[in-house]
Amino acid sequence: MKMKIIAWGLIAACSIGLVQNVDAWSFTQKQVGYQEKISQGQSGVNMCVEHYPKGMPQTKDEKVNRRIFYFCEENYASGFDPATKTPLWISEVLNGAKLADAEDDGVERENDFRQHPRAPSAIQANNSDYVRSKFDRGHMGAAKNMLTQNAMSESFYFINMVPQVGPNMNRGIWKDLESAARKWAKSRGEILVVSGPIFEKGFEASPKLGSSKVSVPSHLYKVFFDPRTNESLAFIMPNRQIITRKVKTVDQGNPQFPQTQDTAKVLCGGQACTFDDFIVPAAEVEAKTGLIFYNKASISKNSKSRMWFAK
Repeated sequence: MKMKIIAWGLIAACSIGLVQNVDAWSFTQKQVGYQEKISQGQSGVNMCVEHYPKGMPQTKDEKVNRRIFYFCEENYASGFDPATKTPLWISEVLNGAKLADAEDDGVERENDFRQHPRAPSAIQANNSDYVRSKFDRGHMGAAKNMLTQNAMSESFYFINMVPQVGPNMNRGIWKDLESAARKWAKSRGEILVVSGPIFEKGFEASPKLGSSKVSVPSHLYKVFFDPRTNESLAFIMPNRQIITRKVKTVDQGNPQFPQTQDTAKVLCGGQACTFDDFIVPAAEVEAKTGLIFYNKASISKNSKSRMWFAK
């Protein structure tokens, strides 16, 4: 197995996957029939087009452009920010037929949460950061979206995780949205998905998790795009317990992180929430993240998520 490392700018010191004092670096490794690619800076642009066939999410912030790491995994691409120790975005293509085949093949969940072995440890979260926090290690590219056992394992890298309120959020409405996305893919044939965090007051002011000081997002987003019809559907959900009709109990949460507490729970007009309460124009996600997605018109805020079943 060969690994090629190329460094530009400052001199790179490489040892067991650790890269220090380097402005931009990349390598390609042949693994399980696909090319795993990692780079930093502008060298990463368009290296993983199979996961963003309509274009990679872009930012106009040059500081972010210089520091972001790009990871090309088997079933997703990650634009990872070492400043927040979270992805800024995860891009996937959900193909309905391939998802059905993966279900038939019995691809099993692997809870092997871990750092990416080919990136500096210091820029990533670790498992101890999350202990007793009431935050889950929240997948942005859902584990159930993965098509092979290898891809499933890769989905548990911290380059795919953000601190996400667990009870009644990651394990509630967000999980249901991920499930709906797979149904939409099977109904429509194929859809594109970009997911990630929003730091409403900027990541510098966000709560920090654990010794790694992982930035905790205030909200999470998903943007869906149907390349056949040029339709998009976008959601922004607060990173708090969201009350739906399925909720039986509200967790007390962790006083160290008020957004996890029951007093911060989200109701919608005093009633249980549904997906449709969180639909926004894709342009609103762009405004809140500083990212540019597919440059396609989004459906209106008044549209309903059920419209996204086959037309």
